[in-house]
Amino acid sequence: WVKKGTLSMPPDPLAPLIMVGPGTGCAIFRSFLQHRLSLKRQGHAVGPCAFFFGCRSQATDYIYAHEWQEYLNEGVLTTFGVAFSRDAPPKRVYVQHVILQQSTTVWQMLQAGAYFYLSGRAAKMPTDVRNALKEIVQKEGGATEEAAEEFLKVMERQNRYSTETWS
Repeated sequence: WVKKGTLSMPPDPLAPLIMVGPGTGCAIFRSFLQHRLSLKRQGHAVGPCAFFFGCRSQATDYIYAHEWQEYLNEGVLTTFGVAFSRDAPPKRVYVQHVILQQSTTVWQMLQAGAYFYLSGRAAKMPTDVRNALKEIVQKEGGATEEAAEEFLKVMERQNRYSTETWS
């Protein structure tokens, strides 16, 4: 059977979006960005969007690369990070590492009321990404570990932290 998806865009097109979609988890975020691009081309203002994509190899797995570049060129995608986990041995680079590299930007967007979305495999990635966000809240916001966790829980209660994962 098919279960109804849980991710939906905020009603305000000016709301900042932070999206994390490794592998096929990027599919829903293509639609988010297509929607924002359509609005922008109709003359509407849209908020900033950060997207963090991950795959094993740039040469074989970097799906929709031309589209991500188009969204950057159009100004719909304002921050873009890519992790190619098998292209930089011996250390593997995953989306959580790229998110941490953009900690200042991520923190500024969170402070501006960003909606955070994560879509992808349910193995370790969701926990690793959440831990990276907690680290950003601690480092950039000067919060304790407990306060950082509470910050994310408040986002969840406000429907500003959403995940859709599968095994």
